[in-house]
Amino acid sequence: MKTHLDRELDGLEPKRICALGELAYCGLRILDERLDATARPSDGQTFRLGPRAVLYTCFPSGNLVRGRPASEFTRDHVGVFLSKAVY
Repeated sequence: MKTHLDRELDGLEPKRICALGELAYCGLRILDERLDATARPSDGQTFRLGPRAVLYTCFPSGNLVRGRPASEFTRDHVGVFLSKAVY
């Protein structure tokens, strides 16, 4: 998986990546184990993955996280992430 994902990202050359949920973030952690293993999607943290900025946020569902739908966390985190200059 590491080789496949690494090649795809190199071919696409994205400046930003949004990891929606734990599964997507775990896939990125395979590429760089220095990404914070204790991070939580509801915190909306931003990390570096080589030349790319990575946002780790909730999968946009109606499931409640700390009393709010996960999709609200996603909306807020993505809004901030896209409004900033590329990291």
